[in-house]
Amino acid sequence: MALKKFKDWEGNNLDVYKIKDASDVGVGLTRHEWQGERTATQVGTTITADIMNELQKGLVHSIETIKKTESGKEIYEINLNGIGEFGLFKGLKLLLEIKSGNQTNNVFIRIKNEEYQIQKNQDGTLGNLEADDLKTNEKYFVEFNGTQFVIINILNYATEQKNGIAKIYSEAEANTDITKIENLVKNNENETAWDRLIEGLNHTKIVTIKNIARLFRKVLKPATETDQGLITEKKVKDLASSVIPEASETTAGKVRLGTTVNTALEGKRLAEIIGLEFGGNIQDFGNKIKGKFYYDTVTKFYYECIANTNLTYNESSKFRAISNKPISDRIENYLIFGKNTIKYPNGVIVQFGKGFAGALGSFYRNVLDNDFKEIYSVVAIHDGSSHNTNIAINVLGSNTFDAYGEFPIGPIKIFFTAYGRWK
Repeated sequence: MALKKFKDWEGNNLDVYKIKDASDVGVGLTRHEWQGERTATQVGTTITADIMNELQKGLVHSIETIKKTESGKEIYEINLNGIGEFGLFKGLKLLLEIKSGNQTNNVFIRIKNEEYQIQKNQDGTLGNLEADDLKTNEKYFVEFNGTQFVIINILNYATEQKNGIAKIYSEAEANTDITKIENLVKNNENETAWDRLIEGLNHTKIVTIKNIARLFRKVLKPATETDQGLITEKKVKDLASSVIPEASETTAGKVRLGTTVNTALEGKRLAEIIGLEFGGNIQDFGNKIKGKFYYDTVTKFYYECIANTNLTYNESSKFRAISNKPISDRIENYLIFGKNTIKYPNGVIVQFGKGFAGALGSFYRNVLDNDFKEIYSVVAIHDGSSHNTNIAINVLGSNTFDAYGEFPIGPIKIFFTAYGRWK
């Protein structure tokens, strides 16, 4: 419907009274003719049925409703006089007086025994009402869109799932919930207790800055000897200094880094002492870099990586022990000490001992340890106690040699060193 301005007729002699034929006029009557179209300085608006009908379409009709429940529907029945003759039209606006709120989402208006669903606009999309959208003893504007009636002025409250009108926590409500939160903090409650509190809070209301400040004042207050609260880093350090003593050889306590007595070495000092950079655990996934050292969680020793690898186990071609224990074990196994003998891993055996050599023209047979499999050489000298003479050696078998002297009186005491093979 377009706007139409109504105008008055303006001008002189718009309505002329004159007698044309005296016989046409009864006693006490006059006769006139409308002259407006010829003499008006402003043509007025002639009110027609179309104008009045269109005018009525723009009106809002306040109307009472009677609620009925039929076949799972909530039906608000209305009686709008003249709608039968006028006809239901797009743009019809009603102000419904609701005497009983809705309990379901299946809500209708009944006009002249015809039912039309009531819907609402939610974020640009038409959808069914929700329970309790229509409040008892409230009024709602609805407009017919040609198919159903759409509520114009419904106010939906906001929730965590949908937009709407927000409600604000009252001061009393905020104080009650703040006390609950304060008690949880004081009692150092677990997550289950916090979850129960959170679920029990009103999720459709917002908290004002004023109430947030109240919460902070209760929960984030300074700590005391008997109550939890905030504490500064300086206070923690001061408390630690007064409670925890300095560590020493006989007292557990705070450790200071350094290289003097009662101090601890920094982690980097280990790399400086060993001469290698620490790379992690052998059993961890990832590359192991040649030149770094790694910890074996199985043997509990440190190993140098001697070849790049991604192995997660200790393999001798990739790792070499650098801890004291395996090195000392290897040294112990390197030399085998017997009675007057030393055996080397490469098979060499050395025996130091005393023996005898024969007098001039004779020999004395000396027997070595049974571990000798073969004699390489024997070096012998006289002991200097009785006879000064040269000593000659003749190797006979795997562990036997004869010693000859040049002094006429014997036997002659000698010192010898024998070299051979034990495996």
